[in-house]
Amino acid sequence: MSLSKVEKDHPEIELKYLPPYQQKQVKNTITAGGLDQARAKIDALSLQASACRKQAERAAAETEKNAKTGEGEAGGTTGTTPASFTSKASPTPNPSASSKSPSSPSKSPTAKPSPGPSLSENEQKVVDQCGKQ
Repeated sequence: MSLSKVEKDHPEIELKYLPPYQQKQVKNTITAGGLDQARAKIDALSLQASACRKQAERAAAETEKNAKTGEGEAGGTTGTTPASFTSKASPTPNPSASSKSPSSPSKSPTAKPSPGPSLSENEQKVVDQCGKQ
């Protein structure tokens, strides 16, 4: 006699994008006290897989960008790290910057957005769990 059944499969949640500890949970079967708890767990797994997938895509885009620009490779620009792409400050002060009104924000010409898909607010909360045991 079976006391439970699969309500619905979720092939859109790719196991390879879940952190190893969650992959193990899924493989060993996750129990839930009811349909609402099961749906909440599905939502959490879906969010985690999405965040990790986007992180992997961003890393691949960054690697591709570095390959095209030569940064991060031998013979590339000395002293660069991936983090410096988004927070690089101008090495010399801009004399015309002091004449600007403090209420008008200026964008740094060297600030570049991260390549790849952007993370939602909820994905940003769980992305640090990607790849952890």
